[in-house]
Amino acid sequence: MKGANRMQNEDYKRGYSQALEDINRPMKVKPEKWDVSECPRCKKPYYDYEICDDGYYQRAYGLDRYPYCGQKLEW
Repeated sequence: MKGANRMQNEDYKRGYSQALEDINRPMKVKPEKWDVSECPRCKKPYYDYEICDDGYYQRAYGLDRYPYCGQKLEW
């Protein structure tokens, strides 16, 4: 039984390391012309960060990470 727990613990550590590596690898944001940008990882929109008062979105180019999931961004 101890061997199974050790394997699960090692698998967890390996998975956690991979998740940290993935979230810190910058993902390219592909803004659409007439639409709000969305996170390339979790697909949630940047509504709170890209203002649209006149029909044109002001891109949130200053964001290094998406605030909801923490994905590192590349613009």
